[in-house]
Amino acid sequence: MHNVTMMLIGLIDVCCGPLSLTLTCIGHTRRTNSCLLKGENQPECQTCQSALTVKHILIDCTHPSAVRQRYFRVDTLTEVFEIVDSRNIIAFIKDINFYHYI
Repeated sequence: MHNVTMMLIGLIDVCCGPLSLTLTCIGHTRRTNSCLLKGENQPECQTCQSALTVKHILIDCTHPSAVRQRYFRVDTLTEVFEIVDSRNIIAFIKDINFYHYI
């Protein structure tokens, strides 16, 4: 039973990284889009008071800029997903504690 559990944990780990990246790429995260399902206002960034979007998190927000610079230095969302290694995107999202909101 332990071997089956470990195998499932491995599969979850393998699949969730790409799934999280795909959801981020298309702009769908629980934190940024749950308001649509709940009929609530779009969440705001606590630092900037701007609309909390994937673009804001990955490109615009100044709060995690020092952390962002360690993982990538691009100016557009298109460049993030076309140029930056996906492992760096996921690592950045984890480092700023946003991964569990995807």
